[in-house]
Amino acid sequence: MYTDTISQFYEDTLFIIVIYNCEISQSETFQSLCKSTSSQRSKDIFIYDNSPFPQPMPQHGETIYYHHNSLNAGVSAGYNKGFEKAKELGKRWLLLLDQDSLFDVGNLEKYAESIALHPDIRAFAPLIKSERGLLSPFKVVGGKGIRIKARQPGAHFFRPVHVINSGLLIACSLFEAAGGYNELFPLDFSDVAFIKRLSAIDRRFVLIDMTLIHSLSSENDRHSSTKQVFDRFDKFCKAAKLFKKTNKELVILGIVILPRAIKLTLIKKEVRFLVVALRTLFN
Repeated sequence: MYTDTISQFYEDTLFIIVIYNCEISQSETFQSLCKSTSSQRSKDIFIYDNSPFPQPMPQHGETIYYHHNSLNAGVSAGYNKGFEKAKELGKRWLLLLDQDSLFDVGNLEKYAESIALHPDIRAFAPLIKSERGLLSPFKVVGGKGIRIKARQPGAHFFRPVHVINSGLLIACSLFEAAGGYNELFPLDFSDVAFIKRLSAIDRRFVLIDMTLIHSLSSENDRHSSTKQVFDRFDKFCKAAKLFKKTNKELVILGIVILPRAIKLTLIKKEVRFLVVALRTLFN
C-alpha cells in the first residue's frame, strides 16, 4: 500500500521550478529534487526559465518540460504556465518551487504520506527555514510579513497564517478555482495575494512534518551589488503599493517599506533607497 501511494504521487504530480539567471543543473532545487527520492522513481518536472537566454536541458533521468521567457515575467507567470502544462498532462497536483530550495532524501515521500492521511485537504506545505530561522508559515500584519514560532504538523487554517510559494503542494482543482497567480505580482506579494484568494475558497491546509531549507535573496543584500539590491527594492516598493491598492484589508505602506529602506540605506550607505520609499508613500 505504501509503495502504491508513493508511486501514485509521482504519477499525479508536476514539479514546477521557476529559475532566473541560473543553470538548470546548478539549481539547488533541481539538484535536490533529483536526489530526494529513496528509489529511482522518475518525476515530471516543468522548468520555467526567466533568464535572458534559453539553455539546453541537463542529461538526467527525469522527464523535463522547458519554457523560456526572456522578459523575466516572474514566478507568478511561471506557476500559471506550469498549471497549464499540468492540465495538458492530466495531473492532479502541482508542487511549486523556486531555484533555491533544498530537499533531503525521502522528503518528497512525506507529501504522499500527508495526502493519504488527509484525503479531503487540497493544500500541503512544509516548514521553511532560512539563515535567520523560520520563514514559513508566517503572519501578515498591516501588509507586512511577520515571522512566527513554529506550528505543530497537522491540519491548519490559512489566515491567520500564510505560506511562501516554494514547497507548496496544491491540487490542480484548487489552483484553478482560485484563479491561479496574479501576474501583476511577478515576485513580491505573489504568495500573500494568492493565499488570500485561495483561502476564500478553502482555508484548510496541512503543515507537513518536514523542513525545507530556502535561500532568501533579501538576506544576501550585503553581498549583492548596489544596483541589484536597488532594482529589487524598487520592484518591491511598486508591488507593495499595488498590494495596498488591490487589498481590501488594512495595509500600512509605511511599516511595509520604510524598515527595509532604512536597513538598505545603512548597508549600502546610499540615500536613494529612502528616496524611493518616500516617493512610493507620498506619490
